[in-house]
Amino acid sequence: MPLIHCKGSSLALDSLQRLLKAKPMDQWGFVYHVDMPIWEPQLFQRLAGRAVKCGGGVKAVAPAYQGKGGHPVLLSPGLDKKLLALDPGKDRLDIWLKSQKIDRLEVPFPCVLENWNHLTALANIHSKE
Repeated sequence: MPLIHCKGSSLALDSLQRLLKAKPMDQWGFVYHVDMPIWEPQLFQRLAGRAVKCGGGVKAVAPAYQGKGGHPVLLSPGLDKKLLALDPGKDRLDIWLKSQKIDRLEVPFPCVLENWNHLTALANIHSKE
């Protein structure tokens, strides 16, 4: 898949919508932000495998660790039209997805709950080692 740079606002949903306008979804695709420290190839393989297994029965597949939902989220093809109808100034993808049929896949990777939005999150990485 090509890398598509979408200059826009700092709103995450706005950036996603710009990407979807540039490259409509004709197949399953991951929503993966740069502040998500996920390096587990097996995670992506498991989510993709679940999507294949579920087929058209779900709109998205998302990981969970110890019952808590995480990221990245795997979105089904054609969902872009619904996402483009959202208002990036007031809507949030995670909240909107709760109204969709999602398959939550329990995984053994705690990294699905982490993000690097704050400097303290980055600083704590080495303290875990």
